[in-house]
Amino acid sequence: MRKIAFIDLSPIRGGAEVSIEKLFERMKQKEDITLFTSIESTAFIEGENTQKIKIDKKTLLDKKNSLFAFFSFIKIAMAGMNAEMDFDIILTNTFKSHIFGLGQKMKNRRIKWIIFERDVPENGFIKILKKILYRESDFVIFNSNYLKSMSAKAEKSEVIYNLIEPDGKKREERDFLKFAFMGNLTYEKGFDRTLEVFERVRSKLPEAELFVSGETGYGSEVKEKGGKNIVYFGYDKDKNCLTKSGFFILLNRRKESFSRAVAEAMMAGAIPVILKGNGMDEYADESNGLVFENYDAEKIANEILNTIRAGKAEILSMNARKKINSVLDIETTIFKVGALFDELTKKSSL
Repeated sequence: MRKIAFIDLSPIRGGAEVSIEKLFERMKQKEDITLFTSIESTAFIEGENTQKIKIDKKTLLDKKNSLFAFFSFIKIAMAGMNAEMDFDIILTNTFKSHIFGLGQKMKNRRIKWIIFERDVPENGFIKILKKILYRESDFVIFNSNYLKSMSAKAEKSEVIYNLIEPDGKKREERDFLKFAFMGNLTYEKGFDRTLEVFERVRSKLPEAELFVSGETGYGSEVKEKGGKNIVYFGYDKDKNCLTKSGFFILLNRRKESFSRAVAEAMMAGAIPVILKGNGMDEYADESNGLVFENYDAEKIANEILNTIRAGKAEILSMNARKKINSVLDIETTIFKVGALFDELTKKSSL
């Protein structure tokens, strides 16, 4: 049986980490797969077929300094070259992991290396580095057509959406006075915008509640603000914020390649309140959500209020669930990744 390694060295738990973990859990039932994570990371739960790698805890995106990024690049690539790993295929998830994978590929050209790309390039320097990574890899998976269009060109690539798995619970009736936010509580994620819009809604509907699931991450942090009717959860309770919530607000500043949080919210029946120009455009639109060209807190809050008062929320909620289930089919995702493994191992045996 072919031996496969999934590698994610991120120090934080976000959508990319949840996605690779779920893919690992589903595919390890039929494949010999080991999940490698950073020894300092708390992003993953240790379990069967998981191993730790000692590596610098900091993310490469901690600082916007090209010199810092370059030396970190070299350091992590060397760690990849020095690591003793005997696998037929390695699949790397997140930027630091891709660099580690480059080191492994330089050490052993026999290995088939797949990059699972989930991040929009933040600047020209990172885009150049990724161009090098794509050239050296055997295949690149993009998690949306939007991300593929924004990224450096990859000779061999395919779009495969993140694996979004239903939680299996009976769907409760939506409460359209309950709102949710799930993700890192940062400026980049637009957490301050979520608070601003919610406060405007609450000023008209005093009984409205906001459930927040997440924790502070890297970047310009937005601290947890006090406020009426706002409840904070950690990631261990992230499903709670979606249990009955009728609306999910994500008005991010940084481009989202896919947004697992929005997809999970829609699968639960929550109405997405988002901005256009992201990977979310591939599954969220005006027929199943509230989608805006630009951020305008007053306009967004008024549209939410009008949707509730006009009785349109239930229809949008039903459409959101139908759309996400039709676009993001679990078995299709698993089949496509498995077929790629077959193709690469077949080529290596010729």
